[in-house]
Amino acid sequence: MKRLLGSTAAKIIAFLCLCVFVPLTVGCAFGTVYCYHSGVYAERSEFQNSRICQSFVRSRLSDIKDFIYWNDISAVPESMYYYKDSSFTYKILDSEGKTVIDTTNERSVLSVEDYVIFEVDSYGKHTNEYSANGYINMPVQPTDSVYIYKIAYDMQGRLPKITVGMGILSLVLLIFLLASAGIGKDGTAALRGLNRCWLDVFAVICGTVFFGGTEILISEMRYSGGNALNIAVIAVGLVCITAVALLFLMSAAAHFKVKGWWRHTAIYNIVMAVWRFIKWVVCSLPRVWKLLLVYGVFVLLNLIGISLFWIDGNGLALLTVIITDICGIVFMIFFSEQIGKLRIASEALAAGNYEYKTDASSMWFGLK
Repeated sequence: MKRLLGSTAAKIIAFLCLCVFVPLTVGCAFGTVYCYHSGVYAERSEFQNSRICQSFVRSRLSDIKDFIYWNDISAVPESMYYYKDSSFTYKILDSEGKTVIDTTNERSVLSVEDYVIFEVDSYGKHTNEYSANGYINMPVQPTDSVYIYKIAYDMQGRLPKITVGMGILSLVLLIFLLASAGIGKDGTAALRGLNRCWLDVFAVICGTVFFGGTEILISEMRYSGGNALNIAVIAVGLVCITAVALLFLMSAAAHFKVKGWWRHTAIYNIVMAVWRFIKWVVCSLPRVWKLLLVYGVFVLLNLIGISLFWIDGNGLALLTVIITDICGIVFMIFFSEQIGKLRIASEALAAGNYEYKTDASSMWFGLK
């Protein structure tokens, strides 16, 4: 087992398989949920009469209805080029049953019949009434925008099984990848290669790519068609963001296996660098200046409080803070002076001058 966890080839194979299996699992899961909410599992009709297909055709007819409502029906064949979908055709009939517009072809199969459309005048009154029939082109071609719906409909019985099977297999491979992350051929955990990158920096990079790519994919799925080309673009995008997510999970797993993993983060190194600088500055100062430096930080924080009190208009609290700071400054001046006398006396004693005397009568009890 240790040899398998340390095998580079096994990790690469598991990684590549997961990059494919995870998008497949996600796609099948979405297809299953979509078929369930669309009521597909409750019917066994042909595709052109299914709820998925009829919903698609009705949405196209609704767009035509809105266009005719705000424009003139004579402008439809020239202006409705967007709705000349390769998988959708329509026929509009007037109140006498005469065909006004007909875009059907030899592949067109009736899906929705007698969809009512009104034409209105400038006052918003109904002037003419039309009935529209929506058709779907069968058989569905890979270039049709309804192609993905046809795939989901044809695979409705297999989608739940594929989702469960792919999900279990993906979970097993993910556990193996996380268990083998950072493990070398000798069976020990260490940070190698890409894992040497600071974890938080790598998390920011992966998070930016992942969420940015996800937003692009959502926009692509929402506004693009459902033909084979769009499906391929979305599939490639899912593979890429899956790879980014797996790289981060493997890097995080490798860091957590190493003792003191927090030392391999940018935040820790920055904080420690600032701490070492402050420590160097403080250690280089005399004792009196150290005390003044500490109290200076205290005064700075109080100044921030004063500004807040000033903004709130609390005069009494502002006066209290100012008096407290003045008293503190006076206290620090006298205290620093007494500490300075003791420092001079200690330096004299250290130099061998045992007859050196200093007046401690005026010093505070603790310094006496």
